[in-house]
Amino acid sequence: MVKAYLTIDDSPSADFMGKVEFLAAKKIPAIFFCRGDLLEKRSDEAIKAIQMGFVAGSHSYLHKRHSTLSITEASAAIRKNDELLDNIYAKAGVQRKWKLFRFPYLDNGAGSFPCAPENLTAEEKSWLTKIMSDVVGSCVMPTAAQLAQKSALQEVLEELGYQGLPDITSSAYQKGFGKFDINITYCTDDWHLLTRHQATYHQTADDLIAKVKRELLLAETSSPQVILAHDYGEKEPDEAFRLLVSFMQESGVDFLSLP
Repeated sequence: MVKAYLTIDDSPSADFMGKVEFLAAKKIPAIFFCRGDLLEKRSDEAIKAIQMGFVAGSHSYLHKRHSTLSITEASAAIRKNDELLDNIYAKAGVQRKWKLFRFPYLDNGAGSFPCAPENLTAEEKSWLTKIMSDVVGSCVMPTAAQLAQKSALQEVLEELGYQGLPDITSSAYQKGFGKFDINITYCTDDWHLLTRHQATYHQTADDLIAKVKRELLLAETSSPQVILAHDYGEKEPDEAFRLLVSFMQESGVDFLSLP
């Protein structure tokens, strides 16, 4: 049986409460990584989701690649969203037991590849290249300046008390990604269904389900998977979200709660 954390980026969208109610009806726990600009628009919905038992993580205040920001700008965006989430948890009357952060586009400051490749095995490098290509469509090795940016931003996250998931044991995940942010082991590729990307990818929900069958259900690992989906508020990917999650649950995926 595949065990997995369901993580959802870019919340809260116009369809956020629809996803929350859908998951609650199916008794599926999830971590919603929330953008600061959207949190300010829909804070009441985020409060309700937290009260229903869902986890709200930080997706920074600015939904930009953090390698393109200065360290000062990136640090300010991380801190601003942290304050927003502290206030939202306080209004929800729920203790913020887990402080979880995910960088937009998984760009931890190092760009489209998360670490220096020199210390990776060929298999680990191949795995990370596949993950990053699934998330952003391309993969370029980082510069020394980008690696320094990654290190500085990890220090900010550590200072604020952010933490990684405790039981992801994949060597590529542990060696490639940062210690204080949450990354992924599987991308649904649901972003391919966005209107602005359809001219490039021409994919359907059936294509994404075929990918789940091929890459997730047949995965051979004792470590839990960390699944990436998105909360877009756009018809096709939102419908695909429900189809994909239902298919995974029906196929025996065990969705995990945080301990």
